[in-house]
Amino acid sequence: MIDTFAEDIQRADLTFFYFSGHGKQYENENYLLSSDYDYDYSTRESTYLVDKAISVQYIMKKIYDKYSRVTIFIFDCCRKNVRTKGDDNQQGLSPMHAPPETLITYACAPGAVAIDESRNGRNGYFVEYLLKHIATPNNDIEDVLKIVAREVKLQTAGFQLPYRTSSLTEKVCFVTSNVQG
Repeated sequence: MIDTFAEDIQRADLTFFYFSGHGKQYENENYLLSSDYDYDYSTRESTYLVDKAISVQYIMKKIYDKYSRVTIFIFDCCRKNVRTKGDDNQQGLSPMHAPPETLITYACAPGAVAIDESRNGRNGYFVEYLLKHIATPNNDIEDVLKIVAREVKLQTAGFQLPYRTSSLTEKVCFVTSNVQG
């Protein structure tokens, strides 16, 4: 599926990749795990991750190789209760470098965990506030993410703080409007 997605990317595109599920770092590599991921303790973790998870670095390379104008990654996957073998301090994803014209956003700080459900009972706080603000006309995505981080931090009493790394050099808005208020 990742290969098919990447094949369709053109140079002038804004490429948007969003993942919600579980994330794990293992031996300097980040993995995305489905929400029903359940580690089989009879298997070596490295083998199990390679077979059942997808490497974030693999996804990023496939997308970067297409040289889109702007690339945005949102990883809403730093969740607790992921049954894996090994160090619990390696929950969540490790920080990653943002290549040129790339924004990488995490629902929480690297290695931390996100709260799974917010007041609406469907999403975590990160997605609840992202959905609330992303469609605001003429709001740059980096400004939106600052607002989201502030609201998530406030709502969780500082327990969860979304994290981002960016090399964007231009304003990126998902909704534009020429109407002046």
